[in-house]
Amino acid sequence: MKSDSLDEHLRAHYRAEQPSEGLLDRMRSIAELEDAAASPRRRGLFLSAVLAATLAFVLWSLPWISQAPGIPQESMLRAVAEEIALNHEGHYEPDVPSAEFSLIVAALDRLDFQPVLPERAADLELVGARYCSLQGNIAAQLQLRDDAGKRFTLYQARHGEQIGKLLPAELDVGTTHVEVWTHRGLVFGLASTLAPKP
Repeated sequence: MKSDSLDEHLRAHYRAEQPSEGLLDRMRSIAELEDAAASPRRRGLFLSAVLAATLAFVLWSLPWISQAPGIPQESMLRAVAEEIALNHEGHYEPDVPSAEFSLIVAALDRLDFQPVLPERAADLELVGARYCSLQGNIAAQLQLRDDAGKRFTLYQARHGEQIGKLLPAELDVGTTHVEVWTHRGLVFGLASTLAPKP
């Protein structure tokens, strides 16, 4: 069968299956009658019902709005700690290898916050820093070590309401110990490798 005759055959079939003009006119008149019968009072009742249902849904969902969208707070804390542990275990080279904090702050100019060196890291030696992310936000990873040479990584990022409510906390994720806290609008995470169990 040629494609031209197939196309013509299909067109003829669909023309034959169309409703008649009389049937279409009757359907249009029924629709117009229903529109005319729908009084402004019925429309007002319908809109009131929609508004009431929307309000009920909003009031029902208020307890969850203050939490992370769809994520229980314990799960959010676990996700933050796991991301910090993953970055720590990556042993990434610093973008800025320096022990000078002021040089690191100047070099990490793409951050949307001013990095700080918190008191918890005061006894640690700065080795360098790099960009990373924390829960989808740009973050700084400061690489540190103690007097014995043990490696630490310190993460900083702006925190939102969800992460801020989780703090402070300490978790062990695999072989990494993670401390999380906030200070001056930033969320911090300090990671170190756990000593092997005997």
